[in-house]
Amino acid sequence: MNRFVIFLLSGFGTGFLPKMPGTWGSALGTLFLSLSLLKIPHHSPEILALIWAITSLLLFVIGYFQLSLMKEIDLHKQKHSSKGCGYDQKWITLDEVVGVIVASLPAFFSSDILLFLGIGFFLFRFFDIVKPLGIRHIDNLHTPLSVFLDDVIAGVYAALVLGVIISLL
Repeated sequence: MNRFVIFLLSGFGTGFLPKMPGTWGSALGTLFLSLSLLKIPHHSPEILALIWAITSLLLFVIGYFQLSLMKEIDLHKQKHSSKGCGYDQKWITLDEVVGVIVASLPAFFSSDILLFLGIGFFLFRFFDIVKPLGIRHIDNLHTPLSVFLDDVIAGVYAALVLGVIISLL
């Protein structure tokens, strides 16, 4: 496996941090979202949300494709694969980056985008850790698709809750 693929699947290196790699991957995704506000005019949040929705879809497809090309046995031989099961290794955190982007999309339709990006981060981590409403079942499939799909669904649940919070405020 080439270094770029490892770097990408590891959530741009966050998967190799010693503690809580999933949280670090989610934090990096939130940082990317926050920094993008500096590049796009503040009066265009809908365009920014669309750009990030497309970005998350591309990262999902690329990550899934790369995992599908790998043999499960190769993952067990990886230096950093001491934890995790099959395809869903702890060092693979690109799925958290994708999930937190999905979770945070409603923030771009709020009056305080940064505040709601932060809330989206915490909501995503909650759903990703607790794994309610079918997420745990998908996570236990241990396939290349399930590696990403459980985080996307956690992101969708978090986005729904975030959307409700935004609409109530």
